Amino acid sequence: DVAAIERLLQQQFTTLGIKIRATLKESTLHLFCTNTNNSNQLAPDKKKTKEAIASTLSTILPRGIQAATIYGCIFNKPEQKSESPLWIDWLNLPASENPEMAASAKVLASQGNYEAISFLLNKFLNPDLDQKLQTGGIRVLILPKQELLHVMSEAPTCPSQSQVGPPIAQFLRQLQVPGISGVRVYGRRAGQKLPLWRYGINFTTRSRQYSEQTPEFAASADMDLLLGKRADRVFLKLTPQTTEKFDSKLLIPNNNYTFTKQLFTAIQQLLITSRVFIPNEEYSTQVSNSLTYNTFNSGKWITAFAFAAMGILLTVQTDLKLGEVLQQLPDISKPENICQGPNCQTPTEVNEDSVEASEFSTYPSFNSPQLDEQLVRYQQYLQVEKKPPDILIVGSSRALRGVNPTVLEESLATAGYPDLRVYNFGINGATAQVVDLIVRQVLPAEQLPPLIIFADGVRALNSGREDRTFDIIASSEGYEEVDAGTFIIETNTSETYANFGIKKYKQIFKELEEKFEEISLTYQQRDRLKNLITSIINNPQENWNFWLQKEDENVTVEDEDIDKLDEFQSNGFLPISIKFEPESYYQNYAKVSGKYDADYADFQLPGKQITALKNLLQYTQSIGINFVFVNMPLTTAYLDEARTTYEQEFLEYMQQLPLEYSNFLFRDLGTAWPDTYDKFSDPSHLNLYGAIAVSQQLAEDNIIPWVGSGGVGE
Repeated sequence: DVAAIERLLQQQFTTLGIKIRATLKESTLHLFCTNTNNSNQLAPDKKKTKEAIASTLSTILPRGIQAATIYGCIFNKPEQKSESPLWIDWLNLPASENPEMAASAKVLASQGNYEAISFLLNKFLNPDLDQKLQTGGIRVLILPKQELLHVMSEAPTCPSQSQVGPPIAQFLRQLQVPGISGVRVYGRRAGQKLPLWRYGINFTTRSRQYSEQTPEFAASADMDLLLGKRADRVFLKLTPQTTEKFDSKLLIPNNNYTFTKQLFTAIQQLLITSRVFIPNEEYSTQVSNSLTYNTFNSGKWITAFAFAAMGILLTVQTDLKLGEVLQQLPDISKPENICQGPNCQTPTEVNEDSVEASEFSTYPSFNSPQLDEQLVRYQQYLQVEKKPPDILIVGSSRALRGVNPTVLEESLATAGYPDLRVYNFGINGATAQVVDLIVRQVLPAEQLPPLIIFADGVRALNSGREDRTFDIIASSEGYEEVDAGTFIIETNTSETYANFGIKKYKQIFKELEEKFEEISLTYQQRDRLKNLITSIINNPQENWNFWLQKEDENVTVEDEDIDKLDEFQSNGFLPISIKFEPESYYQNYAKVSGKYDADYADFQLPGKQITALKNLLQYTQSIGINFVFVNMPLTTAYLDEARTTYEQEFLEYMQQLPLEYSNFLFRDLGTAWPDTYDKFSDPSHLNLYGAIAVSQQLAEDNIIPWVGSGGVGE
C-alpha cells in the first residue's frame, strides 16, 4: 500500500525535517525527499535519508516491491510543479531476493491467495487513508466455502449494500480467482455477529446439491487471525495526518448575553416545553445547532433546574384547573364557515400528515394508486421499524386480503419464532410481472427481508391473458425511470449525520408529546378550548354570559375507533369484513364459467409470467432470500370444471419448480376450506376470518424457513 508506506516514512522523517512523496511504477518504489526547513543544505543528507528508509522498509517487508529509487530534491517552492533531484540512490528490497515476496498483491489474489484478496478489498473500499485512520473505515473479512467466496463488510455504521455489494462482486469477477464461481457479500455493524443484508452474484452457471448458508465470521478482534498474519512480524502504527490545531474556545459561546436575552430565551423554552406553543423551523435548527456547544456551568445548571421545576409545576396546575373548567362547560358552537365532518381536518392535522408523507412523496407515479400508496406506506414502515421486515407478503388482492401480518407474527411467536416482523405488500391485480418489478427493480436489496411469500394462485401466472395491471404500470413515469436505471429509493444509510440527529430529537419530542396527550386533561379537550377562545374573541359578551349561565349538556362524541375494518393497516394488510353468501352474491353478480373468465383467457403457463417468476427466483437466490409461493384457498362455488383443470396443471408445474431453485418452496392451500364460505368475501378472495386462518396455518408449517439464512426446508 503505497499511501501507507509514504505515511510511515513521513512519520519517521518528521524529526529529520524531511518531506517525502512516494509513487510505484511496476516493481520499483520511487521516493522523492525534500527538506522542509530552511537549512543550508538544498537537499536532504543522502546517508541519513537512505538509512532511515532502509530501516523502515526492512520492517514493513512490502510484497511485490523489489527496489526503491531515492531522490534527494531541492526545497519545493510554490511555483514548482515537480521536484528537482540533486542526488539519486538505489536500494534493493527483500522481494528482490525472496521469490515468495516478489509477486504483487494482485498477482497473488488472482492465484487464489486470500490474504492478498482481503488486502485488495480493504484498500478498494477505503481509498482515503486519512478517513480510514480517523473512522476505522470499512473492514473486510473473507471466507471461501465450496465454490463461493463469502465477504463480510463491517463498519461502525453498517455499510450500504448498494455502495459495497455490487462493487465488491465486480472487483472479484475481474480477478478471476480459480475455484470461485460466485460471491456472497454481507454487511453488518462492527461488533455484531449476524449480517444486516446480503448480496450475491454467480460468475458461472453452478449446479449444486447443497443449500447456501451464511457462514459464521469471527468478530472484528479476530480478523488478524483469520487472515493468517504471523505473530513474529512487527507492524508499525499508522496515525492520521495532523492538521491545524482546533481552537477549543470556538466551542464556548460568548458570555456577553444580557439578562433580558437570557430571560427571553428561558420564557421561549418554557412555552415550547408546555406544548401549548411549538417552535418554528428556524428556532428548531438553532436548538439543534446549540447542542454542539459546551455550555456547562454549575450556577447556570442550578438556575435552569429551578426554573424547569417551577415551569413544570405551573404547567401541571394550569392543566388540571383548566381541564376541570372545560369539563363543566357545554360545547360552544363553531362558526358556520368552519368545515365540519369526517373529511375535514384542522390545519395542524393537515400539516402533520403532509409532512409525514412528504419524505416519500417525491417518487414518480406508477399509474397505480395502490402501488404508489403501498410504496409510501412501506417506506414509512421502514422508518418506524428501522429495518426491513423479516417476512414480506406479495401478490394480488388475494395476498392483500388473505394474509394478516399481525396474526402471522403472533402465531409464529407461539410456534417458537418470536420477534418476527411481517409486512403485506399486496397490490390489486398484481401478476408475477408486477411482483418481479417491485421486488427486483423498485425496492432496493437492503429493504428486502430474508423471506418473501408470494400468496396468490394460477391467475397470477397465466401468461396467455392480457396483463392490464402491468401494462398500465409500464406506461408510467415511474416505470420509465426504473427501465432507465434512474429510479432510486434513498435509504437511511444515505442520510447525513446532522439530519439523522435532528430527526432523532424530533422523534423524542414526539414521544414525549404522546405521553403528555395521555395525561393532560386540557389536551384531551383541546377542541372545546379552541372553540371557547374563538367564540369569546368573536362575540365576547354574548358568549361569556352563555357559557357561564347555561347548564351542562351531554356532549355527543363521535367514536372514530368503533370500526376500522376495510381500511389499510400500517403493515399493508387490508382486512375485509364481508362474508360470502352465494345466494345474495349471485343476485348482484353474474356467475361466470371458467371457460369465459378473462383471468384464464388463452391459458398457458410458459411465457411472460413464468419468465418473470424465474427472474425473481434467480435474483432472490443470488442475494440469499428464500422464496415461498402459497396457492391461496378457493371455494367450490368458484372451482368449476374448467378452473379445476387449470388448477391441476398449475399444481403439477409448481411442484417441479423447486428442483430448479434451491431457495424456492411451493405450498398448496387451494382446497383448504372449499365449503367454509364465512372465511371468504367472494368466491375467490378471503375475508378477515379467512386471513386469520391462513396466517395461523402458515405459522404451523415447519417446512417454511421462518428464521435463519439456510435454504428452504432446513
